[in-house]
Formats: sequence, structure tokens, C-alpha cells
Amino acid sequence: KHRLEPYFNFGGRKFFNPNQIPYLLDLHLFEFCGKQFIEQMEKSKGDNMTINVLSTGGTFDKAYGSGAGVKNFSFPQTSAAEEMITRLGLTNIEVSYQPDRAKDSLDMDDTDRTFIADWCATHDRSVVIHGTDTMIETAKIVAERCPDKVVVLTGALQPARMRDTDAEFNLGGAVIAAQASVPGVYIVMDGKLFIWDKCKKNPTTGHFEPL
Repeated sequence: KHRLEPYFNFGGRKFFNPNQIPYLLDLHLFEFCGKQFIEQMEKSKGDNMTINVLSTGGTFDKAYGSGAGVKNFSFPQTSAAEEMITRLGLTNIEVSYQPDRAKDSLDMDDTDRTFIADWCATHDRSVVIHGTDTMIETAKIVAERCPDKVVVLTGALQPARMRDTDAEFNLGGAVIAAQASVPGVYIVMDGKLFIWDKCKKNPTTGHFEPL
């Protein structure tokens, strides 16, 4: 039997370890661990844990002109993530965005991925807003560069500036995951948290699913 290690100590604090969820087969033990995790987060809710967000473009930040075709898009001077943070009055999130580096993920190359990985290496806990088509390729590079960091990649299937966007929902989930997860690289989409190499994007539906 696997030895259950539901907690991971990081920076003098305890965090619930999602990697061990498959081994927590006893429902009562799982519920106990969940309660303990909530209690721990309640005790530490006064801490100033800053989550750094890097927006790299992708569908999340695309802006389409009126009547424009699908390929006719641009990236604004200000990330939609910055506008969300300002509108909601959040003080524990810092957004980094360079409009001249914003890209559709299909246009990204190794230089872009190295830049993202190097940026993540300078932060203990971070969120990367990224196009979904090559999100896993970037996650691989980040995982190799940042084995002791918490990095959560997220994106959107509809641009943040569209009415039916999933951008704000996904970003919120990613920020929570970045605060609660143990060191590792994760993907958060559609209200689901995946370890980066345990999921794939379904090319038909556009949604991520477990391998």
C-alpha cells in the first residue's frame, strides 16, 4: 500500500497535496484531510500571499475588430487580467504583461517558452495565462526549469472581452490553485485542476481532460 502523505510542508506552512488524491481511498480519511486543509487556510488567511500572473496573450487577451474574420485579431496594450484585478479590487495579485510579446500560442517558439520558464523561476507561486493549443508544450519546459515552484497555467476558450467568456472563471480557479498547491506545474481549465502531464486538450471539444 502507498503511504499516505496528504500534506506537504512548504515555507513553514502545510498545504494539501493534490498528487495524493488517487491514494486517499478511504472516504473518511479524505474528508478529514479536507477539513484540516480548510482549517489551515482559515488560520493563514491573514497572510499576504502574493500571486504573480504572467499574461502571454492567447485567446484570453485577443481583441477582434467589428465584423472582422476569425484570423483578424490583435492584442491590446492592457491585459484583460489587469482590468479584472482592478475592477475587483484585489490586492494580492500582480499582473505582468508585455503587449509586444503577446502571441497566439500556435505562434510561440522555444524562445517564448524559455522566457516564460525564466519568469516563473523568479516567483514562488505564479499563474501563466496562455493559449490552450500549446499550453502543455510550455508546461513541459516550465516543469524542467522550475521543479521547486508552484506554476498554474490557464487560458480561455472565449476572449475575456466577449460576453460568454470563461476567462474570469478560469483565472479565479488558477489563482486559488496557485495558493493551495504544492510545488509543481498544473493546468486549470473549466473548473478542473490537472497535473500538467496527466491531461490533454480534446481537439473536438476544446476542453482539457485526463489522460
